[in-house]
Amino acid sequence: MTLDGKIATAERRKFDLSSREDRRRMAALRDSAGALIVGAGTLRAEDPPPFVRGQKRPGKGRCGPFAWVILTRSLEVPAASRVLRSDEIEKIIVAPEGAGTEAQEHALRAVAEVWRIGRGEIDLAALLGRLRERGIRRVVVEGGGKVNFSFLQAGLVDEVYVTLCPYLLGGAAAPTLADGAGFSNASAPHLALLGLERVEEEVFLHYRCERRA
Repeated sequence: MTLDGKIATAERRKFDLSSREDRRRMAALRDSAGALIVGAGTLRAEDPPPFVRGQKRPGKGRCGPFAWVILTRSLEVPAASRVLRSDEIEKIIVAPEGAGTEAQEHALRAVAEVWRIGRGEIDLAALLGRLRERGIRRVVVEGGGKVNFSFLQAGLVDEVYVTLCPYLLGGAAAPTLADGAGFSNASAPHLALLGLERVEEEVFLHYRCERRA
């Protein structure tokens, strides 16, 4: 994120914050997990390339192929995106009951699994439970900001990794690391700093999320 906490422009367009070192660290973090979770909005806005996990190493709590888990409340997921076209990863689209149309679901089932979890909103705890049944014990949640906030609000985040980049974007409408409704003084999660490292103009931060009462 930028120094003012933004992850994209006020027009919600991607701003390239990533450096070679940041990409290297992100690849290592992804490689330590069994699944990557993103919102459908990120897929629509950025059409990211499908990350494929590298050589499996023991002791990392991983099992089976790497999975991309795409969260949506509308089933408006671009079936032509690079992630959904990939044959090298598992693809799971997760939506609440009643979201979208039968035609949308039918089209998406041709390229991915479709899970219905929760009513009105996706039940994130139930989602993680189902992934665990699948053998996936560690996931990386990559956003966008509303998805990040939802996991934080549900108390389901163990660790937070932040790359602080030397830019200022501004803009009240620009998405931040954690969007959504926001926390009150009493509900804001407290984080304990586990690591801090400077590499050239970037600062890499690693926190543990402490549980709220």
